[in-house]
Amino acid sequence: MKRTLPHTRRAESAGKRRWLTGMMLLTMFLLLSAAQAAQAAERITSFVSQIDVLESGELVVEETLAVIAEGDRIRRGIYRDFPTEYRDDSGNTYRVKFSVVSVQRDGVIEPFHTRKVANGVRVYMGAKDVIIPHGPHTYTLRYITNRQLGFFDDHDELYWNVTGNGWLFTIDHARVTVTLPSPAGIDDFQLYTGRSGERLTNGRLVDRDSDSITLETTAALPPGEGFTVVVAWPKGVVKEPGGLQRVFWFVQDHLFLLASLLGLLVLVVYYFFSWKRVGRDPESGPVIPLFAPPDNISPAAGRYIMKMGFDQKSFAAVLVNMAVKGILKIDQDGNDYTLHLLTHGVERLTAGELAVRKKLFGSSETLELKQDNNSSIRAAIAELKKILRRDLFNTYFKENKRELIPGVFISLLILLVVILSGDDVKETAFITLWISGWSVGVVVLFIQMIKNWKLAMIAGSGMKAKMKALKMTLFFLPFAGGMVMGSFLLLTNMPLSGLLILLLTLGVNFLFAWLLKAPTISGRRIMDQLEGLRLYMSVAEKERLNMFNPPEKTPELFEKLLPWALALDVEQQWCAQFADILNQAGMEEGSYQPLWYSSSHGFSSNSFSSALGGSLASTIASSSTAPGSSSGFSSGGGGGFSGGGGGGG
Repeated sequence: MKRTLPHTRRAESAGKRRWLTGMMLLTMFLLLSAAQAAQAAERITSFVSQIDVLESGELVVEETLAVIAEGDRIRRGIYRDFPTEYRDDSGNTYRVKFSVVSVQRDGVIEPFHTRKVANGVRVYMGAKDVIIPHGPHTYTLRYITNRQLGFFDDHDELYWNVTGNGWLFTIDHARVTVTLPSPAGIDDFQLYTGRSGERLTNGRLVDRDSDSITLETTAALPPGEGFTVVVAWPKGVVKEPGGLQRVFWFVQDHLFLLASLLGLLVLVVYYFFSWKRVGRDPESGPVIPLFAPPDNISPAAGRYIMKMGFDQKSFAAVLVNMAVKGILKIDQDGNDYTLHLLTHGVERLTAGELAVRKKLFGSSETLELKQDNNSSIRAAIAELKKILRRDLFNTYFKENKRELIPGVFISLLILLVVILSGDDVKETAFITLWISGWSVGVVVLFIQMIKNWKLAMIAGSGMKAKMKALKMTLFFLPFAGGMVMGSFLLLTNMPLSGLLILLLTLGVNFLFAWLLKAPTISGRRIMDQLEGLRLYMSVAEKERLNMFNPPEKTPELFEKLLPWALALDVEQQWCAQFADILNQAGMEEGSYQPLWYSSSHGFSSNSFSSALGGSLASTIASSSTAPGSSSGFSSGGGGGFSGGGGGGG
């Protein structure tokens, strides 16, 4: 028995692998070559177009395309793109009619269907479940279109892209015949070939008489090149559109824009009359200096009425008011605050202050204003908001939110019209709904960012408040970028006017949601009194002398009205007025210290007002946030070119 040595077997195995690898590479090469050959063989051997110009201005077009199909790109048939949206010299959009009359393949009626594409219509010629035989085929597409003619002072013309410049196949030969109503008398013609914008003239005149003209190419048109002609005739041969027709076309071209503008007008009119009926503030009375706050109104309640809503400074006013009453002591160490609960004076607390006391401290007597205690602080803020709304809302002001419901319904109709104006309704609907919801979030984040920067810019607010505002800004920027990106995506599917109307609609809703808030007559009366108190607390010393019998300035008066100064945003002016009095009470600069407040920096009126008005409110905002939650022709006007004019595709 003959034995084969191991190294011989390995050599034979390696040889087989090389042979198999070589055969695979050869097979792949042959397949690729066959595919390239098939692709190269697929072409349009003839593109013949017959254009009949009717007296009405419509065109009846019959295109006959002879193609070679090899099963590469041409499998079930071919498709033809026809542009239906153009822009005139003024940049206005107009839409032309395109109606398919019939489709044939090799002289037999062929199934077809159409689909809307970016700026027109795509006609699919063939059935989805039928593979056409390889070899030559002839497709005939017959359609009607309008608004393709140019009407000028001295002539009328057809400027027509015969083949279109978007074919992926070579066109061996193209020919077009343009027939006019008799008698016409063709004045002039021009032809262009090449890529879009080029002015090559690889073509010639085949035949011309008074009513028709035939032109053809003299060289093949590679993929991306097209054949365009211009034919001119005297005025009066074709009926020029009248004023009423142009108005009709204008409405047709801008139907969605006009409908959305009408919807926006209806929205504004509705909101205006709603505001006039329920949102107008009662007339304010005369504002005179008052030396005491309104009866039975706390500083937090006063701020809630003035702002017609809640903010962090309302909570700061509660804490200071409780401290002045002797219920709390506030210790400040830099920008850190600690609250100490005292036992006496509870009977003088309002319902809101009692709730804050209970939620903040529970069984403890000390609370640091920091994020570790955010659950207690948030619970106290939520309870205060609940009580203020229960006691004051509808009595002193109304939000009139029910008036927003019809406005939101009208806005949804506008949104629907904007969606329908898009090229791809499904894609436009998705992007529009997404950007609508996204913009609401962006507005909310923007408002929060502005609030943070307002707090950070108050003197004495500290680096922590500025860093928080900076973090909020950095958090906001990607969302704003998403808004911009979404807007660009939307612009690829709809006109700029649609996006502007969408943004205006959102803006109108936000504006009137704010404007519809209105004080009641009782609320207006309280506001007038609070404006009088603000006037008294904010005027300079020389203006105070003009007031009738103002109270004597004492440390007791300073502390009594300090929560109100905080609530009315005049804490700095109030502290400045008492600087000399407080220094005298302490016998020397910086030695005065309220019993309910202590600071590692000692006391001065300027730092005290900054600490209460800025730093405390900023600390409350920070400590109540849960960690991680903030996150034509050649002459004149530039002439024509290949790919210009109507038609194409």
